[in-house]
Amino acid sequence: MSTREEAILAIDRNKFPFLFNARVYIEEKYGVDITTYISRYPSLVESTEKYLASIISGYGEEADSREDRFIVFYLSTIIAYSIGDRWLITRLALWESDRAINYLREVDDNDIVAFAKIIGVSTLEYLGERGYRELIAVIDNHLPIYRSYPFRMRLTEYLRVTKRLLGDPQWTPTNNPVKAGYIYLKREKVLRILKEALTSYIESKIMELGEEAPEDIRSSLATSINKVKNTLAEVARRRIVEVEREASIPTRLVEDAFPPCISHLATRARAGEHLSHHERFALATFLLNIGAEVDYVVDVFRSMPDFNEKRTRYQVEHLAGMRGSGRRYLTYSCEKMKTLGMCRHECGVKTPLQEYRRRIRQSSSSS
Repeated sequence: MSTREEAILAIDRNKFPFLFNARVYIEEKYGVDITTYISRYPSLVESTEKYLASIISGYGEEADSREDRFIVFYLSTIIAYSIGDRWLITRLALWESDRAINYLREVDDNDIVAFAKIIGVSTLEYLGERGYRELIAVIDNHLPIYRSYPFRMRLTEYLRVTKRLLGDPQWTPTNNPVKAGYIYLKREKVLRILKEALTSYIESKIMELGEEAPEDIRSSLATSINKVKNTLAEVARRRIVEVEREASIPTRLVEDAFPPCISHLATRARAGEHLSHHERFALATFLLNIGAEVDYVVDVFRSMPDFNEKRTRYQVEHLAGMRGSGRRYLTYSCEKMKTLGMCRHECGVKTPLQEYRRRIRQSSSSS
């Protein structure tokens, strides 16, 4: 491990709590086990309950004590793992990755590379002025203007880390400088890539810490586990009420007629799974093109771990042609759905829209 990586680990325990094992730290520093330690400081458990409630409800409230954030995170992982709710685990990972990336915006470029290596993005490099320069204009026939890309990483690793983003044209390698097996990047794109990698890293860390947690710490957190379960149930109940309220708006939609690919995506979205860019695009554009209102489409995504009302509404309105250029987006063809691995059944049509309309006609003729 480099000196720079060691510095990150030594200084930023509370900024990057997922890089540390609080149980081992407490035992080594104070000579007591984690269960004994939190029994002496019950406010840590209260802070953990409060923190998880804020994550579940989306209020954005911080843990009480920055000094003990890494302990609060550790206790949060035990509770989330013990409950076994995949939505909560992903939500916790997304929350922590957002915070970490905000901290990384303030560090220098070499520290970003050092952090990337810690979380397993091993081929990222900062080249500075030795990076790729793309000629974008020439002024007065003699003054060249360049766009600089000071970072690079192996294309194979880029494709692995950004697989959920590749549905967006700005992330496809063909729209970025690629040379000799490397893709060249600007700082902001690097941070977005690291957020993807970091979310996966934190999810695996939650599972790892939860699995190896001693039974006595689980037992000591039993009351907290039940409280968080109740919070999850209450928030889920509110989401159902929201969906039912919006579903009461008259529409011509017949969900029983959804083709298998769309039905599968809608079920996963409502179950709180973390859909990729392609999957979200296919589902949203399909719904909009069969006449769904924006509110209906937004509510289909309401249970997803990274749901944000304002951002989702903006994106759906953009796809509906209500923002930007005014272009209304079509959903993918069946051929594209097959290429992307989203096809669930050979329906014998060219688009999911055709299959939906065929099923509607069949339903009408049989009734």
